[in-house]
Amino acid sequence: MRDRHLARINFTALKNSEMVGLVLALHPRQATELYPDYAKGLHAWFLHQIQAYDPDLSRYLHDEQSEKAFTLSRLDGPLQSRGGKLYLSPDATYRWYLTLLSRPVLQGIVPWLQQLPRDLALAHHLLQIGDVQCFLPPRTYPQLFQVSPRRTINLSFLSPTSFRRQGNHFPLPVPSNLFHSYLRRWNEFSGYFVDATDFLAWVEAYVRIDRHWLESTVVPGGKRGNVTGFIGAITLSLSPQGGKNPEFRQLFYSLAHYAPYCGTGHKTPFGLGQTRCEWREPEQSCVAWVQSALQEQSLAERVEVLSAQLMQQKKRTGGERALKICQAQAQIMARRELGESLQAIAADLGLSYETARTYNKRGKKLLQGLS
Repeated sequence: MRDRHLARINFTALKNSEMVGLVLALHPRQATELYPDYAKGLHAWFLHQIQAYDPDLSRYLHDEQSEKAFTLSRLDGPLQSRGGKLYLSPDATYRWYLTLLSRPVLQGIVPWLQQLPRDLALAHHLLQIGDVQCFLPPRTYPQLFQVSPRRTINLSFLSPTSFRRQGNHFPLPVPSNLFHSYLRRWNEFSGYFVDATDFLAWVEAYVRIDRHWLESTVVPGGKRGNVTGFIGAITLSLSPQGGKNPEFRQLFYSLAHYAPYCGTGHKTPFGLGQTRCEWREPEQSCVAWVQSALQEQSLAERVEVLSAQLMQQKKRTGGERALKICQAQAQIMARRELGESLQAIAADLGLSYETARTYNKRGKKLLQGLS
């Protein structure tokens, strides 16, 4: 098993690099049932794995960064949906994508890669880890800054993608939002700081969207409610005037090629914002991620309905605290309807088991008045 893992990774190249994209082949040991927001379980498993090798690195990845130095995908493969749940077949292979964005993080994770466990544990199910490959080549930031400009840039967004804007979610690939997202990670990890103000003004003035296809979707966003995002693809180009600034022109193309490594928008360590520097037609897009997003949207819509009903039953309908409690109650009730354990929901929402049980009981009692 270990030899098969290592056969696909050039560790010499990794030692001289600052970023890489890895893909793990996973094989369910038995038929596996997942809840729509299973990406949180992948995130928790990964950080727990790193903690066993380097607790400081795990803590850094989880707590101490304004920008995260890694992204994790959902599972890519033949997911089936029944009754609001997702099912993995033991006869199928699923792919899980991981990207790393800084030299210290990449070097810190190499020991884990060299001793990968036999299985990935997800929701009490075991997925056997098979081949590991680089789907994005090992690179340094200076190498990325030397990519050759092209006439157009294609970007495809394979999982729901969204930006934070004035406290709300903004589900559109406006060029200034895209490149602000990429530049934040670039400034955090590259060692080559670029002032955002002038560059984003240049993007606003000279970057054009030549074509697009987009679809919106709503997915659960944890303790803070739902996230409205988009999937799809766009083609970008520069106006002739934009090419007259060679430094910004080069940065524009470099950041576009950085996008698959760093992801787009927020919550990229939880599977959102998976990006590729190519055009993918709707039928070419990752069917599993789209299917997962549809299941998450169904759960998110149920949470919204329950939250609104709970607020209506409150004697005081205003107030931030009342809204947060209703949202937590709605999350618990919707996920319990799908059969998820109260212990798992409480851990995910950062609540004690007793608090989650109380929220669930009170929520049900409030809604009895509607029946």
